[in-house]
Amino acid sequence: MAFVSAAWITVGRALFGAAGDLVPIFAISFGPALALILCLAARWAFADARRAVAAAELTRPACRWGVAIAQSACWVLAFLFGMFIPDYRAGVPVSGMGALVGGEYVGYAAGFGNTFGILTFAAAITAAALAYSANRRGARLQQGVTDEVLEEQARQQSPYDFLD
Repeated sequence: MAFVSAAWITVGRALFGAAGDLVPIFAISFGPALALILCLAARWAFADARRAVAAAELTRPACRWGVAIAQSACWVLAFLFGMFIPDYRAGVPVSGMGALVGGEYVGYAAGFGNTFGILTFAAAITAAALAYSANRRGARLQQGVTDEVLEEQARQQSPYDFLD
């Protein structure tokens, strides 16, 4: 889905006749960056899931659900971004949504498109951060390092005595 989302944003608008001058720019900027972030998130999530299945440890579903929800939100937002973001073809602004509802709404599509673009990256980064955190925590737990052990180590290494 990482590559599908990136490809949709880059060239998906062409299905509605809204591909224009920005396609090459998205092809070297937004698309690869989004695909990279989502691929990293998927890699960390699969590593954590593989470790949990191998250890028959299914006690941390909240973080896994968080990753799934963030990735799903990213895919939906990427679809909306691809539909709303305007492009220029022969000097005329066009968008997928403008092709569906009428060219006079391309200005509105620009406002929503930029917002969806920012939210797409926010959801992708959130998914990657949650997946990285879950993978790291799972690796620690597999080695027998619990949150209590980490807290005790932090207290011992802290220069502040108010933590004792």
